[in-house]
Amino acid sequence: MTVLDFDFRNLRIHGSVPCGEPEMHFDDIFDSDHEPFYRHAELHPTMTYQLVVKGDSMTGAGFKIGDVVFVDCSVEAIDGDIVIVTLNGEHTMKRLRIAAKSWQQRIELVSENPRYQPIIVSENDSFSVLGVVGGHYRKVRRG
Repeated sequence: MTVLDFDFRNLRIHGSVPCGEPEMHFDDIFDSDHEPFYRHAELHPTMTYQLVVKGDSMTGAGFKIGDVVFVDCSVEAIDGDIVIVTLNGEHTMKRLRIAAKSWQQRIELVSENPRYQPIIVSENDSFSVLGVVGGHYRKVRRG
């Protein structure tokens, strides 16, 4: 087990991640919207950062707008994982589908909402997996 040498109570939400069309950056969360998440991070010690979900393309996997996802950058993504990716300089959260043929690998980024078509990653695309979604929580709103 890896022991992290920082205080989880000081960690904050890094930004949001689109669950629809990829977008440019994560840094759209204002300081007033940040929340400590140490209770959740203690359960996921290898988690690297958290993002707020926006968009509805992952609702079939249980992710709603405003949920906070825990992204683990220490594990390698495999077929079927829900991942945060960069595609041509833009970011999104999708289910990773990898289909291997005899000499070629096909990568698809699949939504969990039938309204959205899969994104097929071509060899001309700039693509990387930033991390695997290890869990999420939904803030309970009262009142």
